[in-house]
Amino acid sequence: GRARRERVAAVARPEATEPGDEERIEWLRERLSEMSAEDRMLLAERFDRAKTLEAVGASLGVTGDAAHGRIRRILERLRGAAREFFHD
Repeated sequence: GRARRERVAAVARPEATEPGDEERIEWLRERLSEMSAEDRMLLAERFDRAKTLEAVGASLGVTGDAAHGRIRRILERLRGAAREFFHD
C-alpha cells in the first residue's frame, strides 16, 4: 500500500532519521544493484513513478496481474534477505 510505496521511494531520496537507517539504505542500494535490470525497472515503474500495475505490465508485455506477481516476489525476496541480514 501507500506506506510501502513511501518506503521504496525513500531509497531514491534517503533521509536517514533513525539509528541504523543509513546502514539499511546502503544495504538496500546494494541489493538493488545486484538485481536484474528488468526487476529494478519493475520496482521503479511501480513505486518511484507510481504507475498502475496495468501500466507496469504493459511496459513488459504482460498483464497487470503478472506484473503484480513479479513485484510481490521481488519484495518477498528483499524482505527475507533483510530479515536474515538484520536479524529482524
